[in-house]
Amino acid sequence: MPIVALEVPETYESIVRPVTVSIVRDLIDTMNLPNDTRVEYTGSAETIAQQGSTLASNTSTPLFPFSGKVKVELVENYLEEGILTTSIKRRDNLPIFADHKLGVYMKPIYTKVQSNITFSYRAPSKHQADRWRDGLRRKSTQAIQLLLHELIYHFSPPDVFHAILRGIWENRESIAGYGEEFEQWLSKCYSDRMTVLANLSGEKGLVSIAEKQIGVQGWFDWMAQPDVPSKESEAGTFEVSFTYTFEYDKVTAMSLEYPIVVHNQFLEDRYLPLEKPYDPYDQPRRPSYTGSLNDAFSVINYNKEQKYRGIVFPEFDDWIPEFEHKKTIPIFTGIVAVDLSDPYQIVDLTNLGDYNFSDKLLSFIASNKVTILNYLASTFLLTFYVNGKPQNPVDIHIDEELNLRSSVALDPRNVHRFRLSMMSDLLTLSKKAKDKMREDPEMTTSIIDAIDQFQKISSATLFNSTSVAMSQTVNTDLTVSLPNPRRTFNSDPTDTVEPTMPRNKVESDLSDKLSDQLKVLGGKLITEDSLNKVISKLRPITDLSKVGKGRGLKTVMTAGIIVHKQGG
Repeated sequence: MPIVALEVPETYESIVRPVTVSIVRDLIDTMNLPNDTRVEYTGSAETIAQQGSTLASNTSTPLFPFSGKVKVELVENYLEEGILTTSIKRRDNLPIFADHKLGVYMKPIYTKVQSNITFSYRAPSKHQADRWRDGLRRKSTQAIQLLLHELIYHFSPPDVFHAILRGIWENRESIAGYGEEFEQWLSKCYSDRMTVLANLSGEKGLVSIAEKQIGVQGWFDWMAQPDVPSKESEAGTFEVSFTYTFEYDKVTAMSLEYPIVVHNQFLEDRYLPLEKPYDPYDQPRRPSYTGSLNDAFSVINYNKEQKYRGIVFPEFDDWIPEFEHKKTIPIFTGIVAVDLSDPYQIVDLTNLGDYNFSDKLLSFIASNKVTILNYLASTFLLTFYVNGKPQNPVDIHIDEELNLRSSVALDPRNVHRFRLSMMSDLLTLSKKAKDKMREDPEMTTSIIDAIDQFQKISSATLFNSTSVAMSQTVNTDLTVSLPNPRRTFNSDPTDTVEPTMPRNKVESDLSDKLSDQLKVLGGKLITEDSLNKVISKLRPITDLSKVGKGRGLKTVMTAGIIVHKQGG
């Protein structure tokens, strides 16, 4: 799912100034300043507020150069120790906008901030300055150096977010809609803290989120008492200065998470990440032996998003199932659309659009239409997902024409995907599944060699360079061309991009193929003993993150053995 992070439009007037005003008001009450004391907070405008609009109590007392006054200045710094712990795309902060059915979430991004407020109190006389200083000394014995505050402020989402939300709403209402206006949908999904601000004419409404932080701690820069008052040259006044520091979580940005498909339709291209994320392992690499060993401990090797995903259609779909069956290798994952004229149809396995399964795999599926839908009942596993959740195999079936169909009508409001996986640990299969493998020597040979190559590649990427891993892939004659990323469910299935890479042939030495140890009777049946002996030599692949770290690795499973490009 795409996650967009942008800065909020404005923070000074909506956050910084209200927070500072709140802190200053608390300090005025704590320090017991005289009622006629004027407080000046010029802020970013660097101008003094008009009379009657200062932070102290309203008073009609005339102001003179020798009158009491407090001048406030603010310096704000971001804490470096909080940079790496700032949650941006992690699911940490509570959303202020949530549509759980569609999977749309808008969340604030908080940055730890330290603010230093400099107070300069100008007393009319030394007697009054000393008296005020003595009062603070007395209160220091009551531990007022540490104070707790409540901060009230508001912030607004970036305008771009509402443009994306409008695009989502248009798809939401165009097919199987709810009959809601855009404003109604926003009002239903926004937090109850949301309000709309407007100018004096009542126009140009701005969405605003009110928020309060409690228990914000602040402290003075002195332990027992402020410094001794210093005399000013003019008007015989005395000045006492000190600094008050506090830390709080400031809303500096917001993130928006949303799906690529809404109600059976892709979002517009401008809202989709059509480019594949950069992966350094996709590039030719020849590290040193030490560097190869260090790759095993690299953070990217423990990132589930970097593991081998097989072929994904469309390629920019970054969905990863939260639940995956153990010891399975993903081969093909694709988003499917609901045929409104036949809502029980999921996908035609003989026609996948830009890709198609090999003939021997289709033949294998045809003879295992029931078992392929159940875990450990077949070498391959076909799983159907609705909104990211795997469905009960009882609710789906494969007909004689190799159409994957559902016994329940599909809802176009949901997102549907199907995935073809292959078992990496053949020893865990049931006896009936092994018997089916024995009856199909050609397919079984391909399966065993593919798993064997995966194991070798997994070891090679840990202890040698990428070139070694390439030399251990199977022979391939695959035309590499990407499906058109702009294609939608209603596009012409022949609408593809011209091949961006030439025909690629990878030479390898297959003299030690594990499948050569299989004994086939009459060319039609593998002996049970030879099959058990061969699959016992296969080491289960439990960490697919190490498999996807070399060039050409995808050809192991996609070079016509399992699935290949149309026309390839």
